[in-house]
This record gives sequence, structure tokens and C-alpha cells, in this order.
Amino acid sequence: IMPEKFDFSKIEGRNKFEALPKKEKEIVVNEAHKEAIRIEAENLLEKAKNQKKMRMRYAKEISKLMMPSLLERYDVEIEIKEKLEQRLISRLYSQLFYLLEALPDHDLRGKKIVDLGCGSTGGTYEAEELNKERQFEPWLSRFLHELGIKVVGIDIGNLDKEPYDHYSVNLLNKDSLSVIDKNSVDAVIISAFYDSPELQKHLKYNYFQQGKNKIKQILF
Repeated sequence: IMPEKFDFSKIEGRNKFEALPKKEKEIVVNEAHKEAIRIEAENLLEKAKNQKKMRMRYAKEISKLMMPSLLERYDVEIEIKEKLEQRLISRLYSQLFYLLEALPDHDLRGKKIVDLGCGSTGGTYEAEELNKERQFEPWLSRFLHELGIKVVGIDIGNLDKEPYDHYSVNLLNKDSLSVIDKNSVDAVIISAFYDSPELQKHLKYNYFQQGKNKIKQILF
């Protein structure tokens, strides 16, 4: 059900809307569209919670639903948008699915999620050298934030303009996760850290597994 301020089904509401200047109409329509997407995503999360066999399908539907507005919000250039959209849908729906599977009640709402090695917009090897198609930005944290999930993004790179809670720290340092209160997190996703070109660049070949083992010790 749409909130009352976006419900134009009554004559009075339609008349008020029609009386608005063109720019204000566009703003209202845009806000109503975003609210409709949020409500649909909420419905799909509820279905994903209760229907195990359909959980992966609903996770994919949520990713597809949210992606156009997510790319628009972060001003993705038109020439890379289509390719990036397909890449992100594939990545984010699988991450969303595994998060839902990992939680005992299969429900992200009201939970706190930590995204380790979330990606950044600058200050790292991948952000500066490999990010022409913007795939190394913190898309999972952005996606969860758009869904209304409390997410904390952690990366060694720049996160200054991100709208969710975030910290720029070196995860290989022993006390790097002291910024997170103990027993305050419901789930941690770490796959992006393990695949980080920045980690491979610094630890090189024989030391890459050593870095993985170190982060496991810090976390667990």
C-alpha cells in the first residue's frame, strides 16, 4: 500500500497533483516511483524469508528491481551502464542469497551487516588502475543501504561520500576491527576482501593465503 502522500486515487489527491508546477510534479512522481520500488523489494524480502525453494529467485528479482535506481543514484555513465548492470545483478543477487541463507531467520530486516573489503572510490590499486567500468566500487554496501538494511562498509580505500556507516582501515592490522562493537553484528560478508587485487598486490603470491588466514584470525 502506497503512503497517503503518494496516493492519487482520490479526486482530491489528483487535483492537488495536477495543480503542481511541472518540476514539482516530476519530483513527486520520482519519489513515488522510488517508494513503489521500496515496497516491492520489501514484499520480495518477505517472500524470500518464508519460501526456501524460491529464495534464490526472489534474491535475483530484488537485484533486478533495485539496479536501475541504484545506477542512477551513483551517476553511472551511459556507455558502461548496461554492462555494469548485468555484472552487478549477477554478483549482488548471489551475495544477497547467501546472506539470507546464513541468517537463522533468513531475514535481513532489522539486522546489522558488515561488508569487509567492500570496495571504494579511490585510494587503492583497483580503484585507481582497474576501475574504468566501476566494478570495484562498494556496490553491495550501497545495494543493502538502498534496501533499508543497516550496513557497515569497511575498506582500505576512500569511502568519504558513501551514505551508510563506513570506515577506511587496513584490515591486515590486528586492531582494525576495533571500530565495530563486540556482539553487535548479525552477519559479515568477506568474499570481496578475499578477491581483492589490492591484497594480492601487497602480499604477492606466496603471501596471499597468509593474508587470508590473518583476516580469519581477526574475525573469528
